[in-house]
Parts: sequence; structure tokens; C-alpha cells
Amino acid sequence: MPPWVEQVSLQQPIASRIASVRLGPGEREVIALALELDAEEVILDDLPARRLASALKIPVIGTLGLLLRAKKRDLIPLVRPLVEALENHGFYASERIIHGILTAAGEEEPSFAS
Repeated sequence: MPPWVEQVSLQQPIASRIASVRLGPGEREVIALALELDAEEVILDDLPARRLASALKIPVIGTLGLLLRAKKRDLIPLVRPLVEALENHGFYASERIIHGILTAAGEEEPSFAS
């Protein structure tokens, strides 16, 4: 694990309101840990997990939003090659979302619905 990553374990059992929702164990733990630590924001891509986090007043950003933020802060030069690399490793996002992120990053022309 890179030295800048801090691994933190839950100190309390996952609350029943989180455990009862049909999510993967990783998403459940992220949300439970965010509540436990009073996190400023969580990274979640799974829609049901994002909805639960939002309902619990936990600010959410997705992987693509994080890439866009990194570009806007000049931490990465381009979003597109990273999106393509993610897709090559099984990451899925709708074309609409990818187009929106690339447009916001200045790497794609906006489309106009007629």
C-alpha cells in the first residue's frame, strides 16, 4: 500500500440501517466508516450506495468526479486517458456521464439535444 494511504478499521459494528440495505460489503463499510469518522466526503460509484450516503447526509463524489477535480487542480493533465484505462479494467459509467465529465474537463465538445 502506498505510504500516503491510511488504512482505518471500523470501531463499531455496522448500524442496522446500513447493514439492511442491499449493498456490497465495501460500500457498506465505506458508509459506516464515513459516519463513524464524520467524513467530509466519500468516493462511491454504486448508485444505491450513493443514494444511501446522500440520504445520510454524507457528501459523495464518484471516481470520474474525482478525476475531474484532479484536473481542475492541475494534479493530472488529462482525464480521458484515465477514463479509458478504467474502462479497460472493467469500470463502467454511462456514455452520458463520461461525456459530461470530459466536457467539463474541456476534453470534448458539448452536445446539444434537439
